[in-house]
Amino acid sequence: MQDDIWIKKIIEDVTDDCATIAKECMYDMFQTKCEIKDPWGVVNHLEGSFDYIFSLVCRNENFKSNLCIGIPLGNIASFIGYQIDISEAKDAFGEFGNVYCAMLMDNRKLADNFGILRQELPEDAINQAFFPKAWGFNGKLCHDDKWVYLGYTIMEQSIQIDFL
Repeated sequence: MQDDIWIKKIIEDVTDDCATIAKECMYDMFQTKCEIKDPWGVVNHLEGSFDYIFSLVCRNENFKSNLCIGIPLGNIASFIGYQIDISEAKDAFGEFGNVYCAMLMDNRKLADNFGILRQELPEDAINQAFFPKAWGFNGKLCHDDKWVYLGYTIMEQSIQIDFL
């Protein structure tokens, strides 16, 4: 990860903005007012052990990002606003992930350095997911006594793959 230390420096500069964007997105999508109780930080690997995990890959010809949303099952209704089943949660967090990643592309520093990253099909998992080592940020949004984890990493693509 020494070759991509320049990515870490960019992530350090945008982490606070990305946390604020997450709060705005949660409110815009679900009218849920969240707070950030602990500062978001720079990481080299996303956490992947949660009751429910939603992930979204975005990419262009040079870069690939991973978004992870992790949440205890009992917290889902607090953020969505009502009780839903897992298939509905996948749709809700899928839309949230798409909008959040699009909002991140409005951040000039991210877009100037990494270009516009296009979303792929979302995936979800129960209990465990694996994410590759890459520089990124993560933190939690809190609503009442409930939380949701968000993490986002970005890396250079090692090979070119044409998905479309």
